[in-house]
Amino acid sequence: MTAGKMRGEADDGDSAAALPSISMRIDHYLDELLKKKVSKRVDALTSIIRILSSRMQTEFVEKNFATLLYRFLISLKKGPARERDLASNALGLLAMTIHCRDKAHELYNESTPLLSKALNSNSNTSKELDGLAIITFFCNENSMEVENMMQIIWDNIHQGSDSTATGNTDRKMCLISAWSFLLSTLDGWRLSCRCWKGAISYFSRLLEDEVLHGVALEALFLIYENGSLHKFSGDLVRSKDEAVQYTNIAAENNSSTMELKEEIDKLLKNNISDSKSDVSKYFQEKSQKIGKQEVVLSTYAQRVQLKFFKKFLGSEGFDLHMRENELVRDVFEFRMKVESAPRCELYEAEEEKIAKRYIPPAGSIASIPGVDYEDDGMLVYISRRDRGIRQRIYKSKNAPISKARTQLRNKKRTQAQERHLGYFISEEEEF
Repeated sequence: MTAGKMRGEADDGDSAAALPSISMRIDHYLDELLKKKVSKRVDALTSIIRILSSRMQTEFVEKNFATLLYRFLISLKKGPARERDLASNALGLLAMTIHCRDKAHELYNESTPLLSKALNSNSNTSKELDGLAIITFFCNENSMEVENMMQIIWDNIHQGSDSTATGNTDRKMCLISAWSFLLSTLDGWRLSCRCWKGAISYFSRLLEDEVLHGVALEALFLIYENGSLHKFSGDLVRSKDEAVQYTNIAAENNSSTMELKEEIDKLLKNNISDSKSDVSKYFQEKSQKIGKQEVVLSTYAQRVQLKFFKKFLGSEGFDLHMRENELVRDVFEFRMKVESAPRCELYEAEEEKIAKRYIPPAGSIASIPGVDYEDDGMLVYISRRDRGIRQRIYKSKNAPISKARTQLRNKKRTQAQERHLGYFISEEEEF
């Protein structure tokens, strides 16, 4: 599932209190990118990447998208290798943060030609390659744009394919990893019937290479899961001058799709059992811990995506984006559970009583120690004045204790009605 289709309105993920100071710092670093001294531009890019990696800055990025994009592009065009690497990383983080669909596609259109050109220069372009893959993943408009980038990477994979130099092997490993990452976003029916002929047999031969074994096995797993095996099998002629043909691993004759699937299944099982890398453990993992929750990895494609995101963001950066970035969560269909604050439960008293205390005036019979003012049997001799006071306190309709008893009865009646009402509502909801 690609995040390019999931964009909506920008989230207000930033704390209002923390945003002004952070925005001022980023503004300062953006100004530093215009300085002539390379070291200052490199330091500024490093600081911006650190801020974007440690905390989601969705609101700031949405408001200052054009400034961020074109300052990064200037560094990508004119800077030395170190600055270009950092600019590629920054553009990738920008692609993962921006929510506006039009801005995302502008980022794709402006940055991918420059990054593709860097690939064709045949230099050590692992950072540019990672940035290109992330931007294509999040900012593509349709599957054709994804497949076009895959084709550019595929052409670079086959450049100098006979070379066994260490630098060339490492470069090829990064290229295959990025190609698999983009393949994980596409359904089989969207793929071209002509572009990927011979991919199965090519990757099957790479299984013999100790360095490329893991990424080749990863690509074969994805092709197997994709289902459209006929689009990856068969022969392919890559050049007019020199024909490079890849034979079908199932058989030299025309095998059916079912037979081809059985051959690949057997090939994958054999290589998993004696894998030369940790790919066997990697593909057996079915979940990833995020805080107290787990991300369920139900497909090989999600495992490939998880691996690439961790490579690009680092473990801490990936955890941050899984917690705060809706675009990344949507890739894995993951929803954070919000823990609500503990509620104070109010307990209803089993019995309530009304108590009113009357302090009689000094000299009154009611103030004599040892005489209970409320005992009718003992107060037959009380004065008319004291009896009137007692009547007003305890017997009159307007007496405080009578009013309090009425309030208590009304309260209990209301509570009883609410209990009955809640019972009837729950009964209706069940139906």
